[in-house]
Amino acid sequence: MPRRIRSLGLFGKTARTAAKPNAQTQYALDKYTALLPLVNGQDKGDSATPPLEGDPATLLRRLGPPLPFVLGGSPRLSVTRLMTKGWCELRYLYDARAGIPRPAAAARTLTRGTRAHARLENSAHPGDARLAAALRAEGMGDFVRTLPYGWAATLGRLLQLAAGGESRELLCHGWVRGSSDAPPVLVSGVVDRLSWEGEAPIPLPLDDSTDIATLLPLLQEQVNERVKHGGNIVVSDTKTRSTFTTPTQGSVLRATTMQLAYYRGYLEALAQDAPRTFASLLENARLHGVDADAPLRTEEVAALVRLVPSLQADAAQLAAGEAVQTLVGPVTVASPCWLAARLAQGYALLGGALGGTLRVEYYCRGTNFHTATVPYSAALRAERVAHEADAAAFLWGRRPVQPVARRLDALRTYCAHCDYAAVCGWKRAVERDLGGLGPALVRIAEGACV
Repeated sequence: MPRRIRSLGLFGKTARTAAKPNAQTQYALDKYTALLPLVNGQDKGDSATPPLEGDPATLLRRLGPPLPFVLGGSPRLSVTRLMTKGWCELRYLYDARAGIPRPAAAARTLTRGTRAHARLENSAHPGDARLAAALRAEGMGDFVRTLPYGWAATLGRLLQLAAGGESRELLCHGWVRGSSDAPPVLVSGVVDRLSWEGEAPIPLPLDDSTDIATLLPLLQEQVNERVKHGGNIVVSDTKTRSTFTTPTQGSVLRATTMQLAYYRGYLEALAQDAPRTFASLLENARLHGVDADAPLRTEEVAALVRLVPSLQADAAQLAAGEAVQTLVGPVTVASPCWLAARLAQGYALLGGALGGTLRVEYYCRGTNFHTATVPYSAALRAERVAHEADAAAFLWGRRPVQPVARRLDALRTYCAHCDYAAVCGWKRAVERDLGGLGPALVRIAEGACV
């Protein structure tokens, strides 16, 4: 809770009783109001700001494991949601259990980041941006936001990448299991950028309107040829900053590295076996509430062909009642199942081409001012496996919440920017213990001298 809340007159009479809280302050107040009876078993009161009390084990017992609240009734997570210690895990638990969405007016930093990502995406895929705008003008804006449209966009970008270009904002997914008797939970992600590294051979003359059944093997041949020449695909994450500085907090840097490791691992898994990826995509659709076998409307199929012209021959065959042959078997209906079959083949183009380098690209005001590289080593892969197990143990409630380190510098770094800074009982207890450390050391020193 920001300290400025105390000056708003919300917890007693002050000279600024009539002050109106801004969106960020009101958001923090709403979360605190929702949490206090859950944590302390009482209302917030009229004249005081009681802290949210409890040690980590007690807090998890009182609030319950965060997974149900993180999922919000939908059986899927995101890669960013697995970063439970990306800032402070106690803040993560508080936010999850409060269950109050951040209002747009209180999320200026997130809004700036979204806009910056959109500008980069539009510069890499200007045709996609123009089509999305045209479809919205035609009254198909809702379809642009659907999973089938996202699958088609990702397919088109995988084709563009295989042809020698770069691609941004591609969908990927994986699975995390909380325990041996629990069903796996879908983890969705969006890869910020895939690009080639290394000298490129002479590209094959390809037309993106070529029948996809003909195009896919030609692109696979081109990818294989490029890999022979030492080329490989680099997975990058884009971070937007309000200043020309990179983050220094260890937890933030580790979370960024872990996100990249998840994206790289998910892409590799999706590229390994087309039939298995096809089945995974169908389960993904089911968990998103999409009927994979339901026919798409004529105007929706037309929109997808405009987005990925190489699907035109498929669409014509299906419209004529002819089956389309794919690596996962015949498809007879223009449905999400058809898109899943083709997307599984699109992911397969990455097989053997994903390189051993990960990148973090920092942007400020549209400028890539710093790029950090991370080797995708065996150690990092093992660390990702351990990270997934640790995050799952917390999300499923099998271990206590682990706040930031009990050090004054850690409290000043993390708690100073936390909505719960003024009311976090755990923080107060740590500060009280640290405050008594000096006198305790003096007493020990004096006793040693006696």
